Amino acid sequence: MYDDQPDVSSLVRTFNETVEKLLDVHALWSKVTCRVRRKTDLWYDNDCRAAKRRVRKLERRYKRWKSDYARSVWLQSLRDLHKLVDRKRSDYWRSKIESETNARELWRAVDATLCPDRPADVNPTRTANDLADFFESKVASIRTATDGALPPTFTDLQSQSSLLVFTPLCQDDVVKLMRSAPAKQSSLDPSPTWLLTDCIDLLSPYLTHLFNASLSSGCVPDLFTVAYITPLLKKPGTDVDAVENYRPVSNLSVLSKTLERAVTQQLESYFGTYGLLP
Repeated sequence: MYDDQPDVSSLVRTFNETVEKLLDVHALWSKVTCRVRRKTDLWYDNDCRAAKRRVRKLERRYKRWKSDYARSVWLQSLRDLHKLVDRKRSDYWRSKIESETNARELWRAVDATLCPDRPADVNPTRTANDLADFFESKVASIRTATDGALPPTFTDLQSQSSLLVFTPLCQDDVVKLMRSAPAKQSSLDPSPTWLLTDCIDLLSPYLTHLFNASLSSGCVPDLFTVAYITPLLKKPGTDVDAVENYRPVSNLSVLSKTLERAVTQQLESYFGTYGLLP
């Protein structure tokens, strides 16, 4: 029984190993060849498809008859199709930009509208060890530069209550956290996020015990502190072989981020209730 596990790190290891064993039995790895199809533009609707079918029909008629009239009708339908597509495209992006209220989504829409040139695929000569050494040396240099800095100062605030322990989670809390989580995952996850969300009703008792064990003991499981690091270029078009042009992006496991969100919710609730936020 999982109640007999000695610590939270053992609970996480048991969960990952069990999920991996189940997937090895019921969902074996297999090679699948997929045909990459061109994604249809969002503004390309049934009106555009009908107009394109008409253009093709008139083109075939012109090639069969070879008459000036058939050619003029075909070219006019082709010009009408281009005008229709341009109008549909303009109306779609205009309505999308005007309806966006979130700044991040607005800039994504603008970026997609402008269609900037994407950098071509390149093969940098730097290895993972080169990048890891650079990131470690950068952190070490920052620590050395700030080693003699004055210690930070804090201002004590009086509160009517103290947050001594975290409130235990129930299964409904864990289910809600998992279903509201973004559909992202890490290479460290034993299963895809969508599968974990679909099976959360079955897994919630174990995950609830795992999260509560971490909250009550004040310990974060070892595997929750491990991240999958991806180096990304700071600016497109810069030298891909210069390690200083990269920034590290850490990708934690889904369960690690879920525990973080549970702690964040309780801290924000406490700080907000007693006016401790700046």
